[in-house]
Amino acid sequence: MNNLSKPVAILALLLVALTSLLAGLSRLDLHDSTEPREAGVSAEMLQENDYLLPKLNGQPFLEKPPLSYWLQSQSMAALGYTNLAPRIPSVAAAVGCVLLLAWHMGRQRRRPAAGAMAGCLLLTMGSFWLHGRQARQDALLMFGLTLSLLSYYHANNSSRPIHGWLGYVLGLSIATLAKGVIGLAIPAVTIGMFLAIEAGWLDRRLVLSRWVYPVLLALLALLPLVGWLYLLGRQHGFGPVREVVWANSVGRFVGNYEQGAHAEPMYFYLKQLPQIFQPWTLVLVVAIWRWRGKWRADRHRVFAICWLIAPFVLLSLSAGKRPAYLLSLYPAAALLITSYLLDESGPDGLGVLRRLAVAEAVLLGGIGVVLALALRTQLAPATTVLLLTGAVGGMFLLWWAALRMRWRAYFSTGMALMAIGYTAYGARVLPDKINRDSLRRVFAELPRADLHPGGAVLFNPSERVASAARFYLRGPVPTVATAGELDEAWKRWPGGRVLIKARDAEGLANLFAERKLRVGSDEYWIAVTTRGGDRGGQE
Repeated sequence: MNNLSKPVAILALLLVALTSLLAGLSRLDLHDSTEPREAGVSAEMLQENDYLLPKLNGQPFLEKPPLSYWLQSQSMAALGYTNLAPRIPSVAAAVGCVLLLAWHMGRQRRRPAAGAMAGCLLLTMGSFWLHGRQARQDALLMFGLTLSLLSYYHANNSSRPIHGWLGYVLGLSIATLAKGVIGLAIPAVTIGMFLAIEAGWLDRRLVLSRWVYPVLLALLALLPLVGWLYLLGRQHGFGPVREVVWANSVGRFVGNYEQGAHAEPMYFYLKQLPQIFQPWTLVLVVAIWRWRGKWRADRHRVFAICWLIAPFVLLSLSAGKRPAYLLSLYPAAALLITSYLLDESGPDGLGVLRRLAVAEAVLLGGIGVVLALALRTQLAPATTVLLLTGAVGGMFLLWWAALRMRWRAYFSTGMALMAIGYTAYGARVLPDKINRDSLRRVFAELPRADLHPGGAVLFNPSERVASAARFYLRGPVPTVATAGELDEAWKRWPGGRVLIKARDAEGLANLFAERKLRVGSDEYWIAVTTRGGDRGGQE
């Protein structure tokens, strides 16, 4: 693996990343509350040809800046209203992060194999793989932050820093246009912590220019966001600008934002630590423990640990918390793990590596067995037995390589098994698991809004349902909230159908349920009116 050429390493990594991240996405329906919402906002942007003000079924939706909506809408324009289209920007951002990390580590170590190792470690972190396949802003934010921080490090340690500073500015612009102020705050605390350690511990002197350049260039990087806010305010007034900058940034941080704040206690992320970087959490913990007292020897290691710690503290102080918000820490973790695996030496160090490798072999083998059992309902018995045999055989092969310290064989086997596992899980297990509770089944029973305006009406819909309607029905869908408004809708569109939750329908007269469908814990009715003895819309 040490003799791996740079083009071969990059191409192999790109192929593995695309295969595992795209596996099954075309069959996997939009799920949870976030994906239908993001796809609905993007679809409305495309349908209305209004790229300035994001809207959710006609209402302004300003929780985030518009970069992800711009990219998703153009993906829909190219690929249609498919499951894959709104996820393409996230997949591209995740692949970009993997390649950026490989480029950085390969350049840092002057070994393409080191870069391939870093990229593979990042790609095979479970949460990275999962969020890199979802239609949301987190992967774009991570890509922007990764580009800005890696570019900053190279600019700060290069005799020709211009390319590094350009990457720094571009990365910050992407991060802030994807998710607002947090896209600036995370690099700020990371670089600030690193510069403080550099001035007070590594160099023991303050170099003012090292502080000034990042600040001035960060102001330059804000120009795209400021330009969008200026145009937004000019056309729609100060209210939307205030909502983006204050309510959805400062408000989320301090906990004053009521809708979508995801408020959690300060220790929330501490509880998540054992599972954050799986399956490599144990290796990261051992690496940090083994490096105690040795940080000054490696400036790159110091920078990576600042990237890991400073944003973690910042995000823990924020009132709004979700596991996906920690995605920006994953590249730093991959850098630290790679550095440890490449640098560990000596009898004691090799013994630690051997024990770690055996423990990881048990973990990966167990995951393989669980995956094979999860697939048993979809595969022939002989195929299931073959998969189980492969999982157990792979675990023993990893044990053999670990005990004999055949690290090239160990790493290659482990990465191959994980790539196959993620691909199989994405292609077979997730669609079967997720699609049973998909809203696509519901909207497949309703007429498309672009072909039959008023053919469908939503009664008191949730945010998820309203946005999914815009995506699946491909046009504006009327919404009513009371029985009186529903009566007016029947008069205007006598042949229409209403989508209503069963518990809401119980209090309404003159409804006939043509279809009843259950999505998760909710039952939905597709109903028509029976007023005057006529089931409007039935033929």
